[in-house]
Amino acid sequence: MKKAVIGFFGVVLIGGLLAVGALFLIKDYDVYVVSGDAMYPTFAEGDRVVIDKSADAYERYDLIVFENAYGGGGYYIERIIGLPGETVQIQEGVIYINGEPLAEPYYYEADFNGYDAYEEMMIGEGEYFVLGDNRNHSADSRLNDFGMVKLESITGKAIFRMWPMDAIGSLQNQ
Repeated sequence: MKKAVIGFFGVVLIGGLLAVGALFLIKDYDVYVVSGDAMYPTFAEGDRVVIDKSADAYERYDLIVFENAYGGGGYYIERIIGLPGETVQIQEGVIYINGEPLAEPYYYEADFNGYDAYEEMMIGEGEYFVLGDNRNHSADSRLNDFGMVKLESITGKAIFRMWPMDAIGSLQNQ
């Protein structure tokens, strides 16, 4: 009985790996390894996520990977909060999009650590306002040096967590 269970899980694991491998050949995917705690608790250091590099449309709350020159450059993973053509303002830890408070069920710390944006900011065409879920430990669009994320700097949309094993699954509603 024990050998049958191990054999079954081995077949499922190999089948899953083959399916993931086939997806990488069929569509433009990549794997991103999370670094830092800016997206805690959504992601932790070392999490591995599959990025859909062929995504061409992004929506509010999408988790994206992008290249940014801030802090010496590199790739970041953040959550889209504001879309092209919208205004964003942050007051006392509340984000306002076009003057309306934004519902945020996913963030870890809302203290914003002095990073309120007292003036309304207009998001330009082809730009996105992004924030980390762990607001007190995130370099993001609140910082002047970081700024808005341009569409052409977006590598792709995070769609699936493949590591750690106890958190494997779709990121669609994260």
